[in-house]
Amino acid sequence: MLTRNIDLEQIKNDNIKSFLGVLDSVCGKKILILDRHLNGLIGSLVKFSVLQEHGVDKVFWLSEDTPSSPFPKLYICRPTISNMRMIVGHVRTERHLKRFHSTLYLVSRRTNVCDKFLEEEGVMGDLVIESFPFLMMPFESDLISLELDDSFKEVYMDGNIASIYHSAHVLMKIQSLYGLFPRILGKGDKAKQLKDLLFRLRQEYLLEYPSELQLHNLSTFIDSLIIFDRELDFITPLMTQLTYEGLIDEIYGIKNSYAEVSATLFSDLNTQSSNNVSVSFGITDENFKRKKILLNSSDKIFSAIRDNNFATVSTHLNKIAKQLFNDYEGRYQAKTVSQIRDFVSKLGGLQSDHRSLKFHIALTEDIMNITSSDTFLKVLEVQQNFISGISNLQNPILEELISKNVPITTVLRLLCLESIIFGGIQSKELESFKRELIHAYGYKCILAFSVLERIGLLRPRISNSYKIYNSINKAFRLVVNNVNEHDPDDISYVYSGFAPLSIRSSSNWDEFEDSLKMLKGEFFDELQKVDDMISFRRLSKVQEKKTMIIFFLGGCTFTEIAALRFIAKQESSREFIIMTTSIINGNTIINSALPNVL
Repeated sequence: MLTRNIDLEQIKNDNIKSFLGVLDSVCGKKILILDRHLNGLIGSLVKFSVLQEHGVDKVFWLSEDTPSSPFPKLYICRPTISNMRMIVGHVRTERHLKRFHSTLYLVSRRTNVCDKFLEEEGVMGDLVIESFPFLMMPFESDLISLELDDSFKEVYMDGNIASIYHSAHVLMKIQSLYGLFPRILGKGDKAKQLKDLLFRLRQEYLLEYPSELQLHNLSTFIDSLIIFDRELDFITPLMTQLTYEGLIDEIYGIKNSYAEVSATLFSDLNTQSSNNVSVSFGITDENFKRKKILLNSSDKIFSAIRDNNFATVSTHLNKIAKQLFNDYEGRYQAKTVSQIRDFVSKLGGLQSDHRSLKFHIALTEDIMNITSSDTFLKVLEVQQNFISGISNLQNPILEELISKNVPITTVLRLLCLESIIFGGIQSKELESFKRELIHAYGYKCILAFSVLERIGLLRPRISNSYKIYNSINKAFRLVVNNVNEHDPDDISYVYSGFAPLSIRSSSNWDEFEDSLKMLKGEFFDELQKVDDMISFRRLSKVQEKKTMIIFFLGGCTFTEIAALRFIAKQESSREFIIMTTSIINGNTIINSALPNVL
């Protein structure tokens, strides 16, 4: 992929070692009970055969049903009350058997809230409770996610600093591996909270690990850390992603590099034997109607098209198909034993690529059925008009979408987009939309209005604040006309003419420093200091090619990742590592206001 200076495999290997240590902490045969949300993470670490080698007899999802087994139970789950409630049920169901203590590992951290709940339920004595410091997951050589699903809600809706605290520990882990970030800069109040906590943790780590060399030395690999506060740019995730991977996420959802798609797309594909198109262990629903497909750079075809604008994907697949055909035809040119041997050695890869190609053609056709629909096109039309400064003609389309009973997330994304760009929605119009939404989706959505208004995503217009967006648009060149999607020369191709503010600003921070003042929140740009001797050592060893880490607090989208990769390909002097609390899209933001509501 993009980065060469830093090998993120070390982090993945540490994760595997820690996970196997968790398995081995329960001696002998055991059953593993997993939080369903951790499936992709665990599945990306080890195969089921490795679990068996470490004594796992069976794997179950954590649910209200208590698995029956003569072996000890090992739970690995997130520290949530809903998970604790299910475990309490299991303990009480089997308490009379008096077989073994169950072992519970809480991912990332053991919390006082969970301890108190288990104590009040009277099951603390039945459990051995530990923390599993699974801090982050490198999904690609340039992408690390903390997989904090609730980070957006925690940070921006609940005022909970748990995700910020976790993020600071992750960044300290990076510094302990590769040295201190020489420069830390960012914008936004929450971003500054993270920076301040990171500086405080450095002092605590130095006291706890005084002999840790990297904590005394500036990195020779990493040039700077930029902390991007999601609050600075809500527009980008609310827009519909138009890259191939982005659309897969919008339509099917991608979690831990897995997308759940219709099993019919696998017809004639022997996916279990394919190295490129692979299905996670145990991930097929009971009726075999849907399967989870792994989408990452191990699939060469997916890697080649993932960051392309979807409008160009069919053309690229056609080129790949022609190349594969020519490669297969090579068997007729193989005359000598050596040539035949070479062709046979390539045959397995060709067959694997062929299966992958068939799958992506089928998936592309499935996506096209949606992107060519009247509803999808009207949503795009409204979005494009909003970012171009046109709002007064969109109400009839919004009303039509509501009358069609499209998902409420679709409508609320558009309303929030309008509100952010134009500084709110005219009071009469907003109240009218609220009445229509209540009529179409029920009174429960009143709570969603309240939450979205509280965080500034959906509010009545007080004054004409479009001037603010217009100034930002001009300063950062967000709207780009006549973008070439087939041969792009600007990151705006990811939204067919709209550049993510997050990437435009982060990739050229010094250039846009004055313009960043238009965005709300504190600005910071600080150099970390060490003693003069160590600083001299760093300067004498610094790498010619700079690596910049961009950390998204509150999540980032696949289109932002694609845009940053595009920039990295254009620049030979810089490499990027993308770190994020989670991968999000507009539905993530809206659903954060809707849990247990609709």
